[in-house]
Amino acid sequence: DSFILRSLGKYSQYFLYIILLSEIIIKREKYLSQIIDELKENGIKDDHIIYINFEDIKYDKVNDYLKLNEFVTSKIVDSDKYYLFFDEIQLITKWEKVINSFRANLNVSIFITGSNSKLLSGELAT
Repeated sequence: DSFILRSLGKYSQYFLYIILLSEIIIKREKYLSQIIDELKENGIKDDHIIYINFEDIKYDKVNDYLKLNEFVTSKIVDSDKYYLFFDEIQLITKWEKVINSFRANLNVSIFITGSNSKLLSGELAT
């Protein structure tokens, strides 16, 4: 477990991580939780960490790329770095479009996970 966290830390200059493409949801959630905990231990404020699990009913209204863009940009209130965590992002229509927009326009690190081959669709510019 700590190996993955150390590995991610080595690549902190990058801003997009596609991780843990697995059917084992509990393991993905555990790793995401560990990454978030490590960010907090390193002084990142709670309000600069945005976590959305798209299987959680409380995010039912965030169901396409435009609504996701609106939701996230409403949470970003300064120019400091934000950390975006999207679990099961393949449930969002045109998710690649909003991720590319975040990468181009915001000071963010993005962590996306899922259990579906749509995550490997090739729509993300690298």
